Amino acid sequence: MVRRFERLRLVFYPQSTIMFRNMLPVITDNLDQAKLDIRETGLALISGQLSDSMLTRARDLTYGAAAEDKRLGRQPNLFGLDYGDGNVRVWNILNRDSLFRDMVQSPVVLDLLECVIGWPALLGNISANITSPDSDGGAWHQDQLFVPKPWPANP
Repeated sequence: MVRRFERLRLVFYPQSTIMFRNMLPVITDNLDQAKLDIRETGLALISGQLSDSMLTRARDLTYGAAAEDKRLGRQPNLFGLDYGDGNVRVWNILNRDSLFRDMVQSPVVLDLLECVIGWPALLGNISANITSPDSDGGAWHQDQLFVPKPWPANP
């Protein structure tokens, strides 16, 4: 699992802002440490949550859903923040298979969610994005556009 994160490249707008890998929190299996990491850095890297078989199945299901959308004539690429044919959105991924529902409802996810935003919480949307190496990228954006600005520093 660590190898996947070693290949991680972070690019933030504006171009003068560069994040280095050593600024990411350390991968942990301790939930208290993960909560602290979220408070301090905005993210946590938690080991042991997704098995190789779950990830393989999720990938296969995502590509299958994209193929089904294409076969049915759905146009998932009309999302204005993705550019070119190298980006394919699969909307409503939760409806495609129970695996995705299980992922977002895992006890660890729900515990961390409650720590960050409290309870009850509502998942408003979840989609998958297939991005090929030759994609044209996408626009920097925030997924809380429905929340009026100014946005609070902490949720």
